This record gives sequence, C-alpha cells and structure tokens, in this order.
Amino acid sequence: QVSTQDYNANIDVIVTPGNDGIARPMPGIYSSIEIACPTIFSPGIYFIGGDLDFGQNQVVTGSGVLFVITGSGGAIKVNSNSDIDLSGIAPSTLTNSYGYTATDAAKFGGMLFWDKESTSEFTMNGNSNVKIDGTLYMPNRDAKFNGNSSQSGKCIMIASRTITFLGNDKLDNFCVPSNTSAMSIGGGTPIVKLVA
Repeated sequence: QVSTQDYNANIDVIVTPGNDGIARPMPGIYSSIEIACPTIFSPGIYFIGGDLDFGQNQVVTGSGVLFVITGSGGAIKVNSNSDIDLSGIAPSTLTNSYGYTATDAAKFGGMLFWDKESTSEFTMNGNSNVKIDGTLYMPNRDAKFNGNSSQSGKCIMIASRTITFLGNDKLDNFCVPSNTSAMSIGGGTPIVKLVA
C-alpha cells in the first residue's frame, strides 16, 4: 500500500509574504493549520500533525491540494459562515512533484483529505458554503454536518466511520470525483439509521 508520507522528506515549508491580506500557504509539513484570514492554498501536499481549522467567516480556496493528517491527527473543522472551494490533487502533480508512479498517482488522484488513523470528528457547521471536488478518506472519523450547511457545485466522495446530518443540510453532489474511481472499502454490510 502506498502512503503519501513516503515522500514528506522532500517537502519544505515555504512562506510567501503578501501585502494584500491574503494568506498563500505552500505545500509542506505543518504542526496545525488555523485560518484567520482569506486564504489560497497552492497545489500540492500539506502534511498536518494537528488540527485543520478552516476558520470562521473566511474565504478559503485551493485547487489541486491534498491534506494528509499524520499520526493521530486532530480535528477538521469547517466553521459557520465560511466560504470554502477546494479540489483534490491532480495525478500529474503526484508524478511530477512527488515522484509517484503513474499507477500510484491514479489511485490518489482527486484525493483531498487522507487520514487513515485519526478518530477526531470532522465537522461542517451551519451557514457554511462549501464546494468540494474530491475524495475525503477518513475511515475512522465521524463526519458531522450541522444545520444550514451547503455543499454544492462540485463532486464529493466521503469514506468515514459514520456520517451524521443535523438540521437543514444540502448535500446533493455525492459522486465519483474527476480523475478517480469508486473505492471499495471495508467488507461489512452498510446500515442506514434514522435517529429521532
């Protein structure tokens, strides 16, 4: 099995200062990421040891990105009134920038979150507007979508331990993202429960 962590020794954190109030993080290794201003992620792999917090009332974009939660990781949060537009990493970036073979790059193409170990919760809170084109692979996390969040416009595939919807959520774009194939995970019988 290929792990994106095989290549983290070749990644350096580069800080690019801006004078327009917009943060532009570069691929690299981070202890945590907490967004407090408008942010544009550059294409590539972001290794994160702690929380990935997309902030509140922020505009966050990133095309061709992959967030790898390392170790036990931390929480992944999309907070109230956030405007998020993210797409998963391209196979060409994996081969050209990280040395993946074409076969392995095809397996990870379109991946947006890769977190095979953490049990912390993934939370999308109310009044957030989220556009995601990619795969969220977090098989040990519980994914919770709270009231009045909206996930629209692109394509999302989620692999999580559980998915809980609370309130008036709008998620009508579950599909197989571009440059990916449907995943076959687990082996148990799927169960859907409605809880009052």
